Amino acid sequence: MNDESKENEERRHRLEVESIVAQLRAIDDIMFRKLCENIAFVEEILRVILEDDKITVVEVIPQDSIQNLRGRSVVLDAYCKLGNGSYCNVEVQRSDSDDHFRRVRYHAACITANVVDPGEQFEQVDDLVVVYISEFDPFDEGRTVYHVRNMVEETGRAVLDGLREIYVNTKYNDGSEIAELMQCFLEPVVTNPKFPALAKELQAEKGNVKGDESMCKLVEEYGQKQKAEGLIEGRKEGKTAGTLETLVSLAKKKLLTYDEAAKEANMSKSEFMKLVQG
Repeated sequence: MNDESKENEERRHRLEVESIVAQLRAIDDIMFRKLCENIAFVEEILRVILEDDKITVVEVIPQDSIQNLRGRSVVLDAYCKLGNGSYCNVEVQRSDSDDHFRRVRYHAACITANVVDPGEQFEQVDDLVVVYISEFDPFDEGRTVYHVRNMVEETGRAVLDGLREIYVNTKYNDGSEIAELMQCFLEPVVTNPKFPALAKELQAEKGNVKGDESMCKLVEEYGQKQKAEGLIEGRKEGKTAGTLETLVSLAKKKLLTYDEAAKEANMSKSEFMKLVQG
């Protein structure tokens, strides 16, 4: 490969990475994990989801890996310690192909085992809340939010064991502030002034992709995973308005040729040019 071919290949690869990043949303695990590197973002979403504007986050460990007693590891999206000494784990899940309730149970058990010191009295075990954000409704009951606690079946009395599970989804919009936040999780660009940290960090991550080698590597793995799982539909009707706007913008800035952008949109060049000129 000569120098010119190498440069063209590098340019093509860079444009591909930038194109993928431009389409990423907070609900996409690769972007969510990057966003969670910023405490302000985590604090903002937890204040909304936990409905407590006084919550503080003192530490976040994105994509933390912990092991159970048999050595099996689990990777957590955002493992947090809150200002009141309790813990919170936030997970995002787009694919409805697992037993989500057992997944939450397993994660909670691993976290609890790792935060309890030997000899500690059980009353000293820290509280834990698991927030499970999904692109589907795990209960199929048409709600945005579900709060789960252990309870006595005979009396309905709650068992206060220090564990809370909160399931939040983007599928149903009940008009609440939590639902409003979840709808922002579906957008490649967030403009809602209620969630400034989300909007700012999402824009910052996309603007920093050229100099962020770790992001580029993650995007490559993400793109390969998407193609392997058939998540890139390659159909015009499968492209959201936001995606088409992104492709038009990249083409106008000469970061993609019109031919490349039209191909990505699964449109003819003439159809794509109508969008550009319109």
